[in-house]
Amino acid sequence: MRGPGTKTARNAHAKRRGLQRYGLELNRLDLKAMNQQIQTGAAEFIRRQSLSRTIWKVKFQEKELFVVYHGKTHGIVTFLRPEWLT
Repeated sequence: MRGPGTKTARNAHAKRRGLQRYGLELNRLDLKAMNQQIQTGAAEFIRRQSLSRTIWKVKFQEKELFVVYHGKTHGIVTFLRPEWLT
């Protein structure tokens, strides 16, 4: 069994939060596409949360989503509701 720090576990957490906070049933390819938006500069940088985590606005299925991106693991950690950013 894989531990909580594995890529699979991190992706599962992000997918759960996407469903919970935006009603989206995401798969790994969806997360990969959002990661690519961040890595290529297509996403909008919002602010730095810590030394390794940043908040971005990505577009997915004509929606704007707010995500926390982990720079060391190069992946989306979680999804945030827009009202949490004010």
